[in-house]
Amino acid sequence: MQRFKQEITFFFIGARPGGGGAAFYGAAAEIAVFSRALTQSEVDIVVGTDTAGGGGDPHFLGFGGILFSWQGHCDVILAKSPKVSKTDKELEIQVRTRKVRQWSTIDSIAIRVGQDIGEIRSDEGVLVLNGKEEESVQTESLTVTKTVTKSFSKLRKMIVEYDFVFDNNKMLQVRVNTRTNMIYTTLNGNFPKETVGILGSPHHPGQFARNGTSMAGKDVNEFVQSWQVRDTDSQLFHERRHPQFPSKCLYNMSEIKSSMASRHLREVHEVTYVEAHAACSVHNPGLLKDFCIDDIFATGDLDSAKDIFYG
Repeated sequence: MQRFKQEITFFFIGARPGGGGAAFYGAAAEIAVFSRALTQSEVDIVVGTDTAGGGGDPHFLGFGGILFSWQGHCDVILAKSPKVSKTDKELEIQVRTRKVRQWSTIDSIAIRVGQDIGEIRSDEGVLVLNGKEEESVQTESLTVTKTVTKSFSKLRKMIVEYDFVFDNNKMLQVRVNTRTNMIYTTLNGNFPKETVGILGSPHHPGQFARNGTSMAGKDVNEFVQSWQVRDTDSQLFHERRHPQFPSKCLYNMSEIKSSMASRHLREVHEVTYVEAHAACSVHNPGLLKDFCIDDIFATGDLDSAKDIFYG
């Protein structure tokens, strides 16, 4: 039987390794860890630009640092940006959430950049772009890079990551945990003020319904449902799945047809709250860390605590 030796790599931020570990003067404003070395253009996008995204149970980080959670079974518009210059491309991102008992997850994500349309599902982590399976793309308007991290443990977990770079100043990162069937996604870049969706706008942060009404402090279900994909929106997902507008998003498992039961995440084991708290201790205190603890407690997947979304 072949055995794999796990190697642990330590790195230091803000301190000199070895010896007394003397700290450098200053402060770290934002820290991000990627699974590969970024190109210079990707570094330029990440540094000093707007950031938003979502993942987990699922939790969303709207533009302007607005955090909220929403558990439902639906297709919704995550973000949508118009073409505002000759070089920019129209962007639309839709997510398909799946109800799993008392919690939910982002099950699939569909992306349109200009005329290019892609979809990634959480069960296999395969990118289908313009009707074809793709692993990497290099065109004048779009670059896609794929990274796969496999686990040698008996859990057979695989993290598949896609980095979409477009307009020279925008990047979409999609990370798929094929074991828990969870998708985490992050947007970085300079997005126009006309950007809308459940993530809001970087130039007018807040939770606004499709008709422009402020939903701050109001029912989050009503807010998200206003962004449910309608017949008048782009149909980015290859297959339609119930419910579709005008049928409303689902929240009660008894409302979901038995044909969907096979898609339920099968928890590997149960974990205690203490174990979940310990697994998420790698993250700084705050609401994202609290989200991490809740997700690990619900799914039983301790490895998911390492995801940088919770950082």
